Amino acid sequence: MKRLVAGGGVLATLLLVGCAPQTSELRASNPEKYDKDDAYCRSQVDAETRRQRTIDSSNRSVAREEQDRFGQAGLPDAMDDYTAARSTDRMVSDCMEQRGWPVQHAQWWQRFGR
Repeated sequence: MKRLVAGGGVLATLLLVGCAPQTSELRASNPEKYDKDDAYCRSQVDAETRRQRTIDSSNRSVAREEQDRFGQAGLPDAMDDYTAARSTDRMVSDCMEQRGWPVQHAQWWQRFGR
């Protein structure tokens, strides 16, 4: 019986996610507050990304000589760029949701291949 209730909650959540207003509609309701919150969230995400990059490059500097020797010097930087690009949008949308701006998330099948 509990499984049916939990499954129904997941279905209800998926339906509600599809009903969230678009970003342009949200911004139109209060553009000053939206722009302020967006700038705040982007600055927080940029600071976190910068901090994580510093930590990662510090950790990798130990093995940098071996990577150079085997021709893989650019690989960690390329991986960092890819990771940052993938996670920045998610972190900004999470921050905006916490500040009261609902974000419409892509359906699970639309996320594949990005």
